[in-house]
Amino acid sequence: FLFHIFLAPFIALGKVLDPTIFGSLLGAKIAIVLLVTLLFFLFFIFLKKEKIGSMWMWFTTLLLLPGDFLFRLHTIRAPALGLIFLLTGFLLLWNKKYIWLLPLSFFFVWSYGGFVFLPVMVGIYTLIHFLKEEQVLIKPLFYVVLGTGLGLLLNPYFPANINFLLIQIFQTGLGYDPAMNGGQEWLSPNAWIFFRATAPILCFFGFALFWNLLKGKKPDTKTLTLVAITVFFIILN
Repeated sequence: FLFHIFLAPFIALGKVLDPTIFGSLLGAKIAIVLLVTLLFFLFFIFLKKEKIGSMWMWFTTLLLLPGDFLFRLHTIRAPALGLIFLLTGFLLLWNKKYIWLLPLSFFFVWSYGGFVFLPVMVGIYTLIHFLKEEQVLIKPLFYVVLGTGLGLLLNPYFPANINFLLIQIFQTGLGYDPAMNGGQEWLSPNAWIFFRATAPILCFFGFALFWNLLKGKKPDTKTLTLVAITVFFIILN
């Protein structure tokens, strides 16, 4: 819903720049380029906030991402916007600005179907924080669940959005039902193709973890959370 509202002024601009039938496409592509640029900028801010050494080297690891992923990121669809929400969620979580997770999760619901991953991400962080620090962290999970719940209930498509979400998760996602004909993108990729495509970035990720362990550094809650989320998405695939 909000993704289409975001596109509207750019489509209008495209029609001004190109009065032909391709004007709308031009405007939409300008919007996507801006979203992807913002995503990469947020990743840079994330590295800077965390005082990551060799920051520019880590930033260039984006070039190691699978070609299919980069291609889909530049299509006129909402994944880039969804990743902006997720990365913003990390920044809020890491900087303990928990209350801002409420509006973030609310508008995430209105923007992209991948909003379900924000509560999962916060839940993993809360669990690891409890296991490592032996302290129950209620606020971030409370705010993200509340924001997500309000986003679903105070939705322009309610209650049809609830039924659509259940179908999307359990019939075209988990437990894929061929009868739903949700498209090839809902199927798990071939294991060999997946690991071949992600091998460069996974090797880089693994080397960084191994290097930290070799130096005797114990992984903190943030590091363990990122590792757990990475494993979660690999299993999900």
